[in-house]
Amino acid sequence: MSWVIASLLMFVSSISFYLAVKKLQVLNIDKRVITLANYIFPTIIFFTISISQGQSLILPIHIIIMILVLRVLFNYLGTIAGYKSMEEAPNAGYSLVIQKSYAIYTLFAAAIIYGSEISLRRFLISGFILFCASIVAITKTSSTTKTSRWVLYAIVSMFSFGSISLSSKYFAGIGIQSAPLLFWVCLLTLVMTIGDSKRVKLNIGKISREVGFYMVILGLSVSGLYFFKLAAEIAAPNLGYVAAINAASTAVYTVLVAKIFGDSLSPKKLLAVIGMTVGLILLLFT
Repeated sequence: MSWVIASLLMFVSSISFYLAVKKLQVLNIDKRVITLANYIFPTIIFFTISISQGQSLILPIHIIIMILVLRVLFNYLGTIAGYKSMEEAPNAGYSLVIQKSYAIYTLFAAAIIYGSEISLRRFLISGFILFCASIVAITKTSSTTKTSRWVLYAIVSMFSFGSISLSSKYFAGIGIQSAPLLFWVCLLTLVMTIGDSKRVKLNIGKISREVGFYMVILGLSVSGLYFFKLAAEIAAPNLGYVAAINAASTAVYTVLVAKIFGDSLSPKKLLAVIGMTVGLILLLFT
């Protein structure tokens, strides 16, 4: 699969995932319950894919330890910090812009670590996409927050997810296939989430049909996000370009949230979305 197709599928999956998260938060579902759904479904899906394609799930213990350190710990930390930031931010889009702004970080890091391409043209286009996304997400609001902890949480999430992306090419380079890798990441993160839920004595309670529906949507969309993001990062000339596309999904998400929850869409936001779309086309097809 080409990195362009994988990136587009990641883009759609990302928007669907965060819309499902937002809906569950509106329904007052605890972030730990959301995190459980976040990893139960992908664990089952990637187990099934691995078995159906004849890919071995048995990995050397040192590889599993590396997965635990390089992906699982960052994954769990980034996910929890990201959800907390979205909950406390005056607009969830503000948080997502920061969380997904690791494109510049990974652009340079990938060039240093892997010798990846870092053309000036694509670097500038990636920066332009991030700029447009920030215009869409960050707007004046009459609401206030008592704390700015959400910014710190978002920054922790940003560096965590950026570090995860940087490990993608490494694992591919040593021959670890995508589905088994994602199975172990999701399984180990799920175990950590269950342990944390028991520690705080989380009471899940009865799951309504509506909540169950959105959890399934969340599980399917996050599985697509993980899979296509990894595929794009491995195939792309620089995984920072993939991060920029992922960041661009934030703008579309913020606009959709505004529409779904009755907020207005200003001409400035609309112009930024158009600019972001042009940037994506230039990044993917030139």
